[in-house]
Amino acid sequence: MNERDGNGDVATLVANLRGMSFQYKLHVGELPDESEMVLLSDLADAGKAREVAQVFHAHYGTPRLRFAGSLSFQRCAHRLVGIVVGTWLLTGNVPVLAPDETALRITHGGATELYVASWHTVHGSAAKCMHHVSTLMEPLVDAFRAGTGVGRANLHGNVAATVGGVVRNARRRHEHCGLHGAVGEDLLEHAIGDGRPLNTYGWFEDAQFFRESCCHWHTTGNDNCDWCTHRSVEERRARFAQNS
Repeated sequence: MNERDGNGDVATLVANLRGMSFQYKLHVGELPDESEMVLLSDLADAGKAREVAQVFHAHYGTPRLRFAGSLSFQRCAHRLVGIVVGTWLLTGNVPVLAPDETALRITHGGATELYVASWHTVHGSAAKCMHHVSTLMEPLVDAFRAGTGVGRANLHGNVAATVGGVVRNARRRHEHCGLHGAVGEDLLEHAIGDGRPLNTYGWFEDAQFFRESCCHWHTTGNDNCDWCTHRSVEERRARFAQNS
């Protein structure tokens, strides 16, 4: 394991990521041999993605499996994309995660923590960061689309919103990094797989991301997200200002 990464050691990075959001729980070391652990290489199988989404569907009571597919995928994106992009924002380095050495802890069909057997990074640009995001996420996009019927654009919108969330969280917790909306715009000008550029799924106003697609969280019976497209732009601006 590389013990140093960018501006500090891995332990410091783990703490800084965790301080940004409960979503960015990272563990580096031997992968636990537990039933809740799912390797990324396994999750890239449509049957496994469907199995995970079915558990989410049963636990949260979504009316359709495709809604559970969107939400279960989004939980994975929060951990994977969140930690990859978060690391790049804080250090300028891109984590290189091998699917057979990277696992998610999945509880009730939702990912809660990321486990990496060994930690390796490369210094790179926004383009390199998003290339690695695409390499990680596109196999999961294919799997959840085939396994649950959720649309590719829905899943790509979830990735775009996750990038937006990381920029927002990093800006709030690490003001010394000088983060602003232009950083997010640089990230979102890239596409995932052979899809549309991610900036077609929403836009930044300063460090706040306004998505133009829905993750379907409201189908669980919970309140809409701050940036939910079922809220007006004015309401979203007000909620962002209140929670910044």
